[in-house]
Amino acid sequence: MQFIWQVLLMLDGVIYDLIYYIYRIFFFLSQVNIFSEEHYRDIVDRLYIILGIFMLFVLAYSLLRAVISPDDFAKGENSFPNLVKNVVISIVIIMVLPTVFSVAFNFQNAILRNDTIPRLILGDNSQTDGENLTTNGRLIVYELFNAFFTVNQEYCNLAIAEGRVNKDGEILTDLADCRGYIIGNGSLFFRNGDPLEVYDDKVLNEYSSFTYYMEYSEAVAAREINYLFPISTVAGIFFLYVLLNFTFDMAVRVVKLAFYQLIAPIPVICRILPGGNMKDVFSKWVKQIISVFLEVFIRVGIMAIGIYLMLIIIDLFGTNGPYNPFTYFSNDPLLGFISFALLIMAVVIFMRQAPKLLGELLNLDTGGMKLGLMDKLAMGGGLLAAGAATTVGTGAVGFARNVLNRAQNYDYNKRGGLIRGIGSSIVSGIAGGTSAALRTGKNVRNAKNLGDIKAGASKGLAENDAKRAGRELYKANHGGTTLGVVRGHFQDMFTSAKELVGVSPTLEGLKIQQESVDYVNSSVKDLEDSSRNLIESDANKGKSKDYGIITEYGSYISENMKTMVGLGKDGKLNTVNGIDINKFNTSVLRQLNQAKAAAAASGGTYGGFTIAQWEDLINDYSDVFSKEVANQGLLSNDAISALSDDVRNDLKDIIVSAQKLRGAVQDNMTSDFVKNANITPEFISENNSIDIRSEQISDLKDNMKQASTDIGIALAQKRNEEKKKSDDNH
Repeated sequence: MQFIWQVLLMLDGVIYDLIYYIYRIFFFLSQVNIFSEEHYRDIVDRLYIILGIFMLFVLAYSLLRAVISPDDFAKGENSFPNLVKNVVISIVIIMVLPTVFSVAFNFQNAILRNDTIPRLILGDNSQTDGENLTTNGRLIVYELFNAFFTVNQEYCNLAIAEGRVNKDGEILTDLADCRGYIIGNGSLFFRNGDPLEVYDDKVLNEYSSFTYYMEYSEAVAAREINYLFPISTVAGIFFLYVLLNFTFDMAVRVVKLAFYQLIAPIPVICRILPGGNMKDVFSKWVKQIISVFLEVFIRVGIMAIGIYLMLIIIDLFGTNGPYNPFTYFSNDPLLGFISFALLIMAVVIFMRQAPKLLGELLNLDTGGMKLGLMDKLAMGGGLLAAGAATTVGTGAVGFARNVLNRAQNYDYNKRGGLIRGIGSSIVSGIAGGTSAALRTGKNVRNAKNLGDIKAGASKGLAENDAKRAGRELYKANHGGTTLGVVRGHFQDMFTSAKELVGVSPTLEGLKIQQESVDYVNSSVKDLEDSSRNLIESDANKGKSKDYGIITEYGSYISENMKTMVGLGKDGKLNTVNGIDINKFNTSVLRQLNQAKAAAAASGGTYGGFTIAQWEDLINDYSDVFSKEVANQGLLSNDAISALSDDVRNDLKDIIVSAQKLRGAVQDNMTSDFVKNANITPEFISENNSIDIRSEQISDLKDNMKQASTDIGIALAQKRNEEKKKSDDNH
């Protein structure tokens, strides 16, 4: 057991060392200033020439206005005296900006280097020397780790009662000194290592690795130390995730500060412009600068608050606390463990959400954690490695699935028996693994997050399984033998199967064929339903979304609706009670629903239309709108890439459903219900944009209905034949 604790402590040590290293990067980035005061003054000096020319222009403009309107020249917001005052103030601002930025950075760095924020929240730790606190992330990580690695008070109280002595012969009299009496593992057969407090000092002041806490595995096994695994591991991983997010934010902050410094003269000059909204540019710029400077303090403070909350939770709900859930759930310790873990995870979730909460409270743009870590990695291409690893993984899964499937269904009574069956299974596995990997690689190459990678992997495996099922279907429909398959392929090239071979589908073959029809049919329905649900959901939420659609409603409106609404002189549909129905937008759908509700409330009519007419218009508009949304998902890869990030994010589920439909049809290209719809590989490929209303898709739907009917009849006949044979045999 002691060895197991040692391994677990080493694992946690690696995680908490990573937190320390990432924090050092975070702290370094928080102090970076691309423009020094000297560099910035050079920029300002060059801008004086531009400012002078600009001022001459403004002065000439003001004099011209004075000739035209003398009253405005002497009074009002745009008067000449106010203009001169704004010019003087702007010149002063530009002159002092380098000093202001320098003072701001010095103030920021002084706060960070003196650990002002963590000292205010966590208190001054007497074990540290004032130089190795937040600057190196030591106190932050130390406090976090020791929230889950605490002395057992029951053991310490017993040691005090028994008058035990430490390694140096000192008697334990105070609970606070207990860490000095807990000894490390030491040599191989003797527990004679350093006291725990000695290693605490090393961690805080000598930068020793957290992995060396595994030297106290015997103390954990002896219950002298309460080690809360795996909560410590999960909390560490989540904290590392939050810290990585914060570090990305700090890197962006460096560039944002440089940008705001670089454009500083522009908002200052905008103060001089007479009238208009340009005067607001300076105040917005100041607000953004303040927000960017506060980002680092907010994030450091949030980390300190998060650890402080964890310490409180440990004190109150830990194994030594008054509200110990393990005692409350004494008959079911799993519930106690879950309760405690939820409290710790709640703190980590709070840390992730806190920047946005503070930003909303203080009306500041604090970054808000709008992008998750995966999105940030995707923006920099960092998900390529994850996609590659997933591709390899799905290849392995595809290999295993094909091997197991072939091994399970192989007829070992054939010639060659077991040896031939194993060989056949391996060959099938190699083919399946390669197929799954290639398909997954194609699906995840443009992944934006882990969800895209997961969806791509699932699609790749599903496509591989569908291909295997298609091969099995083909074989089952051609006598169930390899020779039958060969004959079937020749048959497909020259004539129909029945004419050439004379074999009819087996019962199992009919079942697989029905599954193929159902799979394609459900893929079409899923895309259409997802599109309808999306527009209705966003409309009900009051959102204004057009999903990048540029087609107008009049292009596909039914003749009945066109007659009811009427056309304007420009050939476009008239507005309906002030509602512009030409464009597709969820706000329009919401207005139509509100108009229908108003008609119901008024006793039957509103805006010249009855409730039934409003309902017909809503249904027609929603039907056309949802098909346009489905078409956005069925755009070619290049067209989807050309959409804005916001539109792609809105359509992410639609795009996945569209990919599923393409894959389902591609996997059934040899089936009659697909071939008879004139669907070619080029038509269904991801390089081609598809219209859900196209003749091919319409024929596909009709063919699937007919195929389901025909297969149902054939299945019933086949079952009756087999039942009759079974009855005759008995």
